[in-house]
Amino acid sequence: MRKSFIGGAFILIGAGLIARLLGFIYRIYLSNLIGAEGMGLHQLIVPVYTAVVLTITSGVTIAVSKMIAEQKAKNNRASYGRITRSALVIVTAAGVIVSAIILFNADLVSIRILGDIRTRNSLLVLVPCLPAVVAAAALKGYFYGLQEVVPTAYSQIAEQTVKIVIIFLLSKDIIGEGAEYACTVATFSAAAGEIINLLVLYCAYRLKERGFVLHAGLGRIDIGTRVNGRAKIHLRKTHNGASRKGLTFKGAGVSAYMEAAGGTRKRNIVVEMLRCAVPVSANRMIISILSAAEHIMIPVMLSLGGLDDKSSMEIFGRLTGMVLPLILFPSLVTNSLATTLVPAISESVSLKNYRAVNYRISKSIQITFVLGIVFTALFFSYADEIGELVYRREKIGDILLMMSFSCVFVYLQQTLTGVLNGLGKQGVLLRNTIAGSLLRIGAVYFLIPIYGIRGYILVFTASLVIAESLNLFAINRITGLVLDIREWLLKPGLIGVIMVVIGRYLLYFYKIFFKEETVVTLLAIVTNVLAAAFFMVLTGVLKPKELISFYSRKQG
Repeated sequence: MRKSFIGGAFILIGAGLIARLLGFIYRIYLSNLIGAEGMGLHQLIVPVYTAVVLTITSGVTIAVSKMIAEQKAKNNRASYGRITRSALVIVTAAGVIVSAIILFNADLVSIRILGDIRTRNSLLVLVPCLPAVVAAAALKGYFYGLQEVVPTAYSQIAEQTVKIVIIFLLSKDIIGEGAEYACTVATFSAAAGEIINLLVLYCAYRLKERGFVLHAGLGRIDIGTRVNGRAKIHLRKTHNGASRKGLTFKGAGVSAYMEAAGGTRKRNIVVEMLRCAVPVSANRMIISILSAAEHIMIPVMLSLGGLDDKSSMEIFGRLTGMVLPLILFPSLVTNSLATTLVPAISESVSLKNYRAVNYRISKSIQITFVLGIVFTALFFSYADEIGELVYRREKIGDILLMMSFSCVFVYLQQTLTGVLNGLGKQGVLLRNTIAGSLLRIGAVYFLIPIYGIRGYILVFTASLVIAESLNLFAINRITGLVLDIREWLLKPGLIGVIMVVIGRYLLYFYKIFFKEETVVTLLAIVTNVLAAAFFMVLTGVLKPKELISFYSRKQG
């Protein structure tokens, strides 16, 4: 079995980088347009919206991904369409029901839950968007299960492009209209992006169903065709897939009428899907509710601590709408790994290839620690400079500095979530995540009125340390994976210390030759990262041959 897992992750990382860059352009432009208060109002909606969407979709996406990966391991191609269509029916029906509930209770949600009537219009804008979002999630599960990530990559880029275009076209109308109108426009752009995301995925799915594959080549990875040493993306008519009429083609390994040969029946598909999806969705629902409660409470507790409503919303906007996106930007790597880990681990477990399971887990954790430590050092060393570079009007350096220590564990959370979902250990994941969420909610209630946002950030980081330590030890118990603290943490940690030591010197050095602050900051960051990469290769933290093997070799 070729290592398409990491190849898919690589494509997702590349597409995610483009999508995140486009998203950053959108967010920076929007934040400079509407300010911290407007961003704070917008961020009030996000937790509720996310809670609703993830509750409906997360379980189905993972269930579809796991089920198709298992059928792929058995070469049972006839079941792919049945699994996906069943998922589409389930999530779309749920999306329509939830949309109707929001439509008829918009005032109640905006006043009683969000605590601000100005969010009402934004909620109404989201109503037609929800069915599209949940349907897209089912289609993503289909492509993730097949480890074909090109369609999802294209959909991400299309979504962000549409958001930018809309907010740019309506930017003149936003100025001077207040935070409520700006929030509504921002929500509208996000909703339009989600609908475009669905259309791209659905077109790709229909092409796949009709015998076409959106195919990409990437070096030695068997996901495309190499032409003159370069990657190529193209549409290709398949010749080895089974037709809908029951014909069998050479190399397919199965016929399209797998039902007679013990294939997956529709009724069994639904039962199995619900068996996998319900626990995941229940977990996500609980976690999302706790997260939404946490975010809604922050501006309220800041007000109780002595700040006026405007100042409270501004601090909330800086934390959730400006600093957290910066912290989460590098997570496109870990998020891509987590996305591909679920079907990859499920397929390997189905084949009883436990060596491949542990190898994938170990390397993914190592990459996560390296990434987290590098960006902790960068955000710590250049907090004020990065804040000024990205959000010129807003002073976020102090918040970014404090949040920098959470990077490792924010990224580790995503990777370990993918691992535990792939292993089918949603209960373990739920227990540990709830513990961390309850700790943060306690911090919001007790510490913010006394210590302000600093108290919350401290406990935020501590809760992640506790939750991810528990997840890591759980994986160790389940798989027997050796916890290689020396390679995962100590060596990258030493490189992180070196980055911090040379970080300020690089700023002073480049200021001798350049007067433009932007140029100085960018040069310092790039030089620091290159120096870190050099020391990582020198100390064996990064081993080029091993990384090449990780991307392309067979896992035995």
